[in-house]
Amino acid sequence: MSDTTYSPNLALTLLGLSTNDVWGGTTNTNLGTLLEQAISGYVTQNFTDANVTLVMSPGTSAVARNMYIECTGTLTAQRNLIVPPNEKLYFIYNNTSVVASATATQCSIAGTTLTIGGTVTGTFAIGQIVSGPGVIPNTTITALGTGTGGAGTYVVNTSQNTLATSTASYIAGTTLTIGGVTTGTFAIGQVITGTGVTSGTQITGFLTGTGSVGTYTVTPSQGPSAQALAASISGVGATSMVISSGISGTFSVGQIVTAPGFTTVITSSGGGGAGTYGISPAVTQPSATLASVSGSVITIGGTIAGTWAATQVVSDDFGILSSGFTINSQVTGTIGGAGNYTVTGTQTLPTATTAALAGTGTSTLTLSGTITGTFGVGQVITDAGGLLAPNTTILTVVTPGSVYTVTTQTAHVSLTNITVSQYPVSVASFPISASTPIEIDTAPIAITASLSGGGFGILVTADGSSGVVVNRGDRVLLVYDGTTIVAALSSTSGSASTSNIAGGVANEILYQTGPSATGFLPAPTTPNQFLQWTGSTFSWATGGASGVASFNGRTGTVVPTTGDYTAAQVTNAVATTQFTGTNQAIGANGYQKIPGGLIMQWGITSTAIGIDTVATINLATAPNIVFPTSCLNVQAVAVNPNASTQNDNDSFAQVVSYTASQIQLVNNQSKGGAATPLYLMWFAIGH
Repeated sequence: MSDTTYSPNLALTLLGLSTNDVWGGTTNTNLGTLLEQAISGYVTQNFTDANVTLVMSPGTSAVARNMYIECTGTLTAQRNLIVPPNEKLYFIYNNTSVVASATATQCSIAGTTLTIGGTVTGTFAIGQIVSGPGVIPNTTITALGTGTGGAGTYVVNTSQNTLATSTASYIAGTTLTIGGVTTGTFAIGQVITGTGVTSGTQITGFLTGTGSVGTYTVTPSQGPSAQALAASISGVGATSMVISSGISGTFSVGQIVTAPGFTTVITSSGGGGAGTYGISPAVTQPSATLASVSGSVITIGGTIAGTWAATQVVSDDFGILSSGFTINSQVTGTIGGAGNYTVTGTQTLPTATTAALAGTGTSTLTLSGTITGTFGVGQVITDAGGLLAPNTTILTVVTPGSVYTVTTQTAHVSLTNITVSQYPVSVASFPISASTPIEIDTAPIAITASLSGGGFGILVTADGSSGVVVNRGDRVLLVYDGTTIVAALSSTSGSASTSNIAGGVANEILYQTGPSATGFLPAPTTPNQFLQWTGSTFSWATGGASGVASFNGRTGTVVPTTGDYTAAQVTNAVATTQFTGTNQAIGANGYQKIPGGLIMQWGITSTAIGIDTVATINLATAPNIVFPTSCLNVQAVAVNPNASTQNDNDSFAQVVSYTASQIQLVNNQSKGGAATPLYLMWFAIGH
């Protein structure tokens, strides 16, 4: 009985003990035929316009055993040469007659329908694999539509991602703003279309958007279709827009109108220029019940509606603000809401040199002396001596310019230097611009047949893996990750002089540039090396901790394994700049802002304060600042350099009152003795 077996890869006959009497003929076949084919055999394999599967026949001659295989025949579409899963090296010469790579621009895929347009080269056919930005790998043409090799429609085997479309979107310069998403996801490389959009406009980067609503960079730069230097919204929550002056271009129905703090769409025409236009959605005109001005800084507080932003022109109910009073930038506070804003020019506030309150518990205030500006209902007033209660507000006008009712006071006092500190304000006008809504489509894709006729490809197998064919029409960047050699970056645009890829762990990379030129490159030993083409050969290179690998104009990042901070570490780090610069003022009087919103302030009175005398600290006076929301706690002490010897004169500081903008302190004495004026030192915490 025979116990003959065969070798695992080349299927050579292995003689058993009971067949040694026939060793001569078997050995001749193994050496003279089978091994010779495996080492230097060259065979021609004809394709009959179909896939060809090779079989490693045990103990007999076979096409699959040869080292060199030349593929011949006439093909109408891509066909595959399938080799056995044995560990063996092949040289494949593609000498079939097939149309070379087919490419086209201005193409898109919706579902399973491929639309080819733009510039077409080559011929498209059933069985070709198509590729391009956003195309799912191994997408294959399965049937013809209106296209028969050139422009037209074709059916593909894999349904693609939905085309990205949007509403309420516009372009200003190189910034695309997507206001609403109808379908799909936006990505870098997509070409966008729409009324008024420059042909070939393409998304080049993410800003606040990463696929959905947000902003993106685009090229080329383009402007809105209409602009107005000044416009107003007629009333809070209004659905109409009044365009008043400084108009360029034409406004029309459907245009998207933008201004600081809002975006809306024109729903009815106002004539194209100055006029009244319907808008939707409704716009809330920014307003605030309380505001104060100190030089060129306005503080917005109280009840706030809408969003405050740079370039808005604001006004108040009393005509206090200068004509054309415009916000420049926000300094502190909640963006667009409560806080301090720099403004154009220096404002003059209403003042009165003297005033009197008529009786204890009174609410009647009589102004006298020199009066400037207009006092009116809703204004919050203060006096230089700090005798008025915090947030004293004018309730009614009894006699214009002289007599007013105010919030009830606790004492009958005469006042000096009355000043308006707060008053209702609202937006008077917006600088606006308009643009037509656009629709976002997929980018043009370059379509390439995966098997090109004529020329050389490379088939690499390793450790029993199936081979992967890489053609000269592809560009591939190979990176060794410490375990396997993988394709880190690939593209079908352009052409590479040489390309190759391994299907798994390989001892060597084999590359071939022509019928006879070959080279072998040992596998790398260091993780994160990339394969680099020097112009004549391949070599492994290291990109460093954050290096960038480059291959034929394409780049890919080499990911470090050690020695770098993680993303979480960077995100959680507290920057020094959060505590310095405009976030602090260090001196006898000063403040420190802490990330998270807490603010610490401190100071000392500029003059010595007499016994039982109230000192008013105005936080709006630099280097101190007004707390954006509120003051939470105040501590105070009296500075007495003679405290150890003047035992009969024990003075101490007390807090009378405190608000976000003002602190009142008093110098008290606990027992009789000489009344000594003292400096008062204070410390406050707020947010």
